[in-house]
Amino acid sequence: MPRVDEESTAVTDEPTSEAPAQEAPKEVKPKKPPRRPAEKVYPVISEKIMRGADAMTVDQAKEYLGWKQVEKSTPKCSPAIKAVSGLDVILEKCHKQRWLDDARWLRTLRQDHLNRKFPYNGKTVILGDYGAVLDGMYRMASLICAEHERTNGLLAKYWQKLSPEPLRLETILVCGLDEDDDMFATFNAVLSGTPADTIFRSDVFQTGPYSKCDPTERKALSKIAEYAVRTLWDRTGGKMNAWAPDLNVLEAIEFLRKHPSVRDCCYQIWTEDGKGASKDDGGGAVSNWLSRGYAAGLCYLFGVSKSDPAKYLGGTTRSEKLLDTSLMDKAFEFWVYMGSQSTDAKPLRDALNDLILPNDDRANREQVAAVLCKAWNFYRDDKEFTRKDIFPRFVNVEKDEEGNVINRRMDETCTVGGVDLGSNPKEEEKEDDKANDEADDKVKDKAKTPAEKGEPKKGTSAKDDVIEQLATLRKKHPGQLMIFKTTTGVYAAWEDDADTLVRQLGVKMNRHPSGLDRCFFPSTELEANLAKLVSYGNEVTVFDTDYQTAIRQAKPGDSQTEVPKEGKDDRGGKPKKGGKKGKKKEDTLKGGIG
Repeated sequence: MPRVDEESTAVTDEPTSEAPAQEAPKEVKPKKPPRRPAEKVYPVISEKIMRGADAMTVDQAKEYLGWKQVEKSTPKCSPAIKAVSGLDVILEKCHKQRWLDDARWLRTLRQDHLNRKFPYNGKTVILGDYGAVLDGMYRMASLICAEHERTNGLLAKYWQKLSPEPLRLETILVCGLDEDDDMFATFNAVLSGTPADTIFRSDVFQTGPYSKCDPTERKALSKIAEYAVRTLWDRTGGKMNAWAPDLNVLEAIEFLRKHPSVRDCCYQIWTEDGKGASKDDGGGAVSNWLSRGYAAGLCYLFGVSKSDPAKYLGGTTRSEKLLDTSLMDKAFEFWVYMGSQSTDAKPLRDALNDLILPNDDRANREQVAAVLCKAWNFYRDDKEFTRKDIFPRFVNVEKDEEGNVINRRMDETCTVGGVDLGSNPKEEEKEDDKANDEADDKVKDKAKTPAEKGEPKKGTSAKDDVIEQLATLRKKHPGQLMIFKTTTGVYAAWEDDADTLVRQLGVKMNRHPSGLDRCFFPSTELEANLAKLVSYGNEVTVFDTDYQTAIRQAKPGDSQTEVPKEGKDDRGGKPKKGGKKGKKKEDTLKGGIG
């Protein structure tokens, strides 16, 4: 007869003898939240205005955040602080905050601190009753990162000259609020402001001929202006400004005030596009091809295309006073011409229409910009042109079975002269010089490492070799920014040095297949680049093609110094004996640097 187990009420056919007891599964304990003090740190709600001599110091910010710097990175370390300042830091009192992982925002705030553009604005730093940070984490962390850059960064001498005293944060400190989720949710129950919102409330579109614009018009113009400034910042090499490489709201407002004709370009584009009218109502003559903000930026570049680039781009302060705006009216006429249905504009319309591939709804932005730039170069000089004259050059063209183009890559970046450097300053080829194009292609091909050419590696990995070589050179040349000459005629930099060149020279990062950062620039730009790097406070050493012998040194305050000339040993004696006749020196060492 079946036996009934009294505890489980389950029926079983096993004998009545007692079965061996099975081990109960181990109970999984829930992960404990971070410990908090046994007693409240701030039992009473209080407020303190921290301004002037009482402004928050870096040490106070570290105390509030629970800033703990560790020797070895752990998952608890903030990735944003690591990316911005290179420090492995745990924020022990930010367990009630969002994860600090937005490096771009942290870097933007750090830039504001360093440039002394972080005024007292009544914003609060809030600490909970048990000491956890509830609001103000990014502001305090950026203050600490800014002070670290001011005292230890690559441009420390410049920042210390701008701010001789340690940086501080003027704010209102509120302590003792509840640390529950309901409280934290109210801190973020606001509508975030955009750069366009700041432009809207400023006087940019409330003075002069724009004083009669109603709020709806000002809002549209402010949005166009935001993206026009972004376009100009990109195409005039704003990212090459080491003091303010990131465009933030304050930089955008300052740019508009120093370049007042940008407002006129925004209004012109908005008008030509139908002032927000739908396509059925005659709108979209511009926005069917480009965003109105990007078009306004191009319009401004067209209008200043007779400017002297050295005068504008070479200065520390940029303003419209350094530009030639004599073509601005003609630039406005060009956009009227673009939107017209006249026979004269047919080559331009045909070129734009031919940019749209069968599977796409609209043309690529950079391709449209290239066509417009080419067309402007003819229009500016009152020259006629054909569709072929202004159509971009393409490579890697792919077609379907029916012969329709389905994919292609534009092989040029077109500029209009003046201060226009193109979408990727200093890295694009010149469209009107085929000889340079072919030479550049050969240089790039020769500069490839075996890994890039698909050749198998021997021995250790290229990444390990590069890291080992760089470490050896850094021990011999501490504190130097290292640039390497190659036998192909270009100069290269790696890792941290490459990052410095990207920020200060505007060259483009070219990541190595191993994952290491690397960048190049042509030999014709060596002198100018050395001068610019030195002006930023760098000490630079240039190495020969053997990636060991220093052939050039430059540092602030000194003239650029030649060291052992090419072909001589370190003592300046007789030339070194070469190998077999006709054998070429390799661009890489151990399959590494190249």
